[in-house]
Amino acid sequence: MWTGVTDTPSTPDEMLEWIDARTVLLGQIAKRDAALRSSASLQQEIADARKQLVGILQDPAVTAAAESLPLNGILATAELRIRTQEAIAQKRAEFELEERKIKADAERKSNALESAKKEQREWENEWKEALAALNLSGEAGGETIQGQIEALEQMRDVAAKIADLQHER
Repeated sequence: MWTGVTDTPSTPDEMLEWIDARTVLLGQIAKRDAALRSSASLQQEIADARKQLVGILQDPAVTAAAESLPLNGILATAELRIRTQEAIAQKRAEFELEERKIKADAERKSNALESAKKEQREWENEWKEALAALNLSGEAGGETIQGQIEALEQMRDVAAKIADLQHER
């Protein structure tokens, strides 16, 4: 029975101890093999996670050096990229808010411009009516009308002086 296992069989008590030691050793070997399989599985999961993380980063420098970079180096790069993306998103939100403010201001100014143009058209119509009431041409330039108004003023002054002189007489 012990042939091939040991050179010389020992006493039955010693052989029982040997069997117990062998059983413990075989259990430890089984545990070691299971740990090696688990370790290989975990190493594969780490490699897959690393590839996935590098793929998410889409950084050519990180992709090229992914095998040589430690995991914390990849994570630091990922954190930097996240902060960069957050800063970009914040700037975008600020620009969108500024754009809305500018559009609102432009709309307000456009409305004010339309209102001013309407008031100007109304004033021009009133001006033409006033000139027509004075028998002046509404199409004449501002300098011409100014000269005509000054002539009318001079004529009124002369008429007032004539009226005063007639009254004194």
